[in-house]
Amino acid sequence: VFGEKPRCGKSRNKSVCALDKEVTTMLEKPINLIFENSDFHEVKKLVLSKWDIDYDFINNILEMSKKYQLISFDIFDTAVTRIFSCPTDVFCELERILVARFGDLFKGFATLREDIESEARQKFHRDFGYEDINIYEIYDYLALVYPKFKNYISEIINLELQIEKEAIMPVPDILELYKQLKSMNKQIMFVSDMYLPQDWLKDLLKDIGFSNLDDDSIIVSSKYRLLKGSGNLWEYIIQKKGDSILHIGDNVHADIKMPEKYGIRTILYNRAASKRRFLPQNNPARLPYSLSYRLLHLISNSNSKNSETFWLNLGRSWGAIVYGAFANFILNKLPEGIEGIYFLSRDGFLPLKVFERVLDKKKNYNLKISYLYVSRKTLTLPTLFFEKQNIPEKLGFYLGGFGRSLSPLKIVESLKFGSDVDIEIEHKARKFFGDLNRKISNEELVNFINKNKDLISQSLHDGILNTIKYLQQEGLTNRSKVAIVDIGWAGNLQTSLASILKYGGYDTIVYGFYIGLWKDVVGKFYKAGPMLSFLANPFKDFQEQKCIGYAVPLLEELAMEYTGSVTGYRLDSITNKYVPIFQELDKHERNQFEKIVLPFQRGVIEALENELFDLDSLDRETALETIRSLLLSPDYEELISLASLKHCSTVDHKDSFPIIFASFPSKRKEIYKVFEYNPWDLGQLKLWWILGDDKKKALLREVINERLSIFGSRVLRQFY
Repeated sequence: VFGEKPRCGKSRNKSVCALDKEVTTMLEKPINLIFENSDFHEVKKLVLSKWDIDYDFINNILEMSKKYQLISFDIFDTAVTRIFSCPTDVFCELERILVARFGDLFKGFATLREDIESEARQKFHRDFGYEDINIYEIYDYLALVYPKFKNYISEIINLELQIEKEAIMPVPDILELYKQLKSMNKQIMFVSDMYLPQDWLKDLLKDIGFSNLDDDSIIVSSKYRLLKGSGNLWEYIIQKKGDSILHIGDNVHADIKMPEKYGIRTILYNRAASKRRFLPQNNPARLPYSLSYRLLHLISNSNSKNSETFWLNLGRSWGAIVYGAFANFILNKLPEGIEGIYFLSRDGFLPLKVFERVLDKKKNYNLKISYLYVSRKTLTLPTLFFEKQNIPEKLGFYLGGFGRSLSPLKIVESLKFGSDVDIEIEHKARKFFGDLNRKISNEELVNFINKNKDLISQSLHDGILNTIKYLQQEGLTNRSKVAIVDIGWAGNLQTSLASILKYGGYDTIVYGFYIGLWKDVVGKFYKAGPMLSFLANPFKDFQEQKCIGYAVPLLEELAMEYTGSVTGYRLDSITNKYVPIFQELDKHERNQFEKIVLPFQRGVIEALENELFDLDSLDRETALETIRSLLLSPDYEELISLASLKHCSTVDHKDSFPIIFASFPSKRKEIYKVFEYNPWDLGQLKLWWILGDDKKKALLREVINERLSIFGSRVLRQFY
């Protein structure tokens, strides 16, 4: 996986492969250390050097411009763009610096800055009829409502303007177009809905390359108290400039629909568009993800845009942060005396590879690291033997408790552990059910188990003995204290492992390290051993737990090894060692590994090997905010890409479901039926909301408020 070079997807002049090393090695220091001095010059320089100018777009506009007297450009995300993924990340950087300078007084300031702006807009509109206000009015209102900040206002404003200046860069396509239009003596105008001062924006445009601006060539909403989005600023522009205007912008409503309403010809340009995130708070901990995601997004948008690129870049940013932070957590929390760390297959594969990279950076660690081929089939299922009288009930739930249609063949395959009993169980099943491929009810399943309880109990016991032989070979039985690493979520594998070791007469203490644990683990600690959770545990608030729950399909599927699930072990006649037996991957699974999982994993490892991030500073808060950024406020592009991922939560790993369904239910009860298979209700509702008409949105509103209100009004804004 990590030795081969990624396949190349051709762009206009370059390949995706050509970007791989350059993206992650051209920065002189890791992204999360760039913030120390708020010096984003490196990032801007890299983006500009890799941008592939779209001359087809430019030539098309030049030809169209002959029909119009005035060419108009939106400013933000059209003529210029920020190196942050989300515009409000400017406030996160502002808070980070203010806290560093003045202490905890400014903790939470990024959220306050956004909220107070909204309040100030409402007040000025109510009192004076203004549609827009400027930065000075925002901070005057802040000082009025929060007097504790009054003595800092001037410094805060200057700092915010400084951050904006450092973060803004020209969009090469538009800058080149501007220069050519200027050479043709075309009249040009910049127009923006923005609270920043008009004169300040004019000077900024000049500084970054838009030279020779006329005095009346920029119109900013905060000066004229009118908005593009309302249409009133366009009406004012037509009165002053006439209606022979060609406008180019990125906002479908403000730059396309509203000017067209007034007879202005428009062109949508969204190549440099940022992503607005609707999150519970603006937290500076999300900045490493914001900057890395934006850097990769801008370069990819300027060269190649395909599915593989999406997953590669998601691995380089989102994946590297989350799995890198998890590796740090394991290393920092390891108790003394651990004699070995075992990463459990299959979703322990990527955490193992990341942990190895983290250890490579630490020269003073000498840890025994192993990869243990286990599964629910080889660990959890055999331990039902210990249930004795409860085997029918427990096994019935284990095999049929996922709301699935079961066949006798699936039951027989689940109970095979490579012993002589396997043949007899299949014979009994054929005699009891007849056709092994027909669908059966849970009641039939329980009746079969009751009738053949002793035989099934013997099969489970054979499974335990087979697993013990493999564990002996891998060294778990001759060590007093070991650690296992798994993604999560109920601690069943650790509980089963501890039970099997105890049954075999071994006193090995097992420590478990997990990305998350649910409430199911309560009561298992005594039997299983210590469990340490990185992000989620039963004692965290429910909002946080729900958000981590959204990430489960991604964290599991994207971490997996390119093999089927382990179904048992066999003794290799050549090596005389027990080797795992794998379930065969179907066509969908192979395609998902090749098109999604492998590019993602390559991105993760590439970013860590080339030190895109400073590993030591990747922590829980950074990982949590990274997860929130994607899963609490996805955009359409992200939703469509993530919808291609399927997730399996069943014991036999044979039933997979998309994490998002594209089709829209016709009835309210059908919406809830979808959520039985899709834990990411926010993502599902967001996709339906984007694609739905007014009638469908009316159907969704009650469901949205019911299921998502826990995240608060700031998150729910994306639906209204």
